[in-house]
Amino acid sequence: MPQENGSNGSDRLDRIERLIGAVVNTRFDMQQDRENLYHCQVVMGQKLNELAEAQKRTETNLKALILTVDETIRGRKHE
Repeated sequence: MPQENGSNGSDRLDRIERLIGAVVNTRFDMQQDRENLYHCQVVMGQKLNELAEAQKRTETNLKALILTVDETIRGRKHE
């Protein structure tokens, strides 16, 4: 019987060690994923700012184009 208990205890410790190893690896992977997510959020924020600036330029250019076409159609602008 003492050998059985020792063997079971060893098996139990092995299982506990494997579980702890899995928890540690999972925690490490989650930390890496969180860091990657943060980096992606920063990059996405920068790209959104660039997109907003491009949208402003597009709107300004479109307004200028509409004004030019309107002036041309109405005959206010002579070339």
